[in-house]
Amino acid sequence: MTKGRSLKQSLGMLCGVIAAACAVLYSITLVYVLETAESKLMASVMDDMLQTVVTADILQGKPPRLDQVSRLYIEGDPSREIPDLFRHNPQGYTEFTDGEDLHTYTKIINGKRYVLTRHQGNFEIWERHLFRIGVVGFLLLIAICSFVG
Repeated sequence: MTKGRSLKQSLGMLCGVIAAACAVLYSITLVYVLETAESKLMASVMDDMLQTVVTADILQGKPPRLDQVSRLYIEGDPSREIPDLFRHNPQGYTEFTDGEDLHTYTKIINGKRYVLTRHQGNFEIWERHLFRIGVVGFLLLIAICSFVG
């Protein structure tokens, strides 16, 4: 007769598996919530910013008042022509991470396409840091639950 695992070992293993499943579910949820919150928040902020710049500055014949990390491109404006990189962006928020990390927001106002970009390098650093903390927490949770089990 071969001897199987003891009840104590089986319960310990079960506890570790349940902890791993909970940690995976937590990690997936965390990533989803962060990505959704980022896109909704940035879309709202950038829409407000673009609307304000267009109505208070551009349509009044003034240069756009933007912060240091933002750029505005306008269809048909030779001094602010939309780069090929952003020319075919869909309307709304898009995260651009090819080379430079940018939030982009595209909107058609009065028949003209406007593209607002914001440099997001600092946010990406914070996001990567948060994900590292999540991975460490994930591994700690599995280790603690396996030990306790």
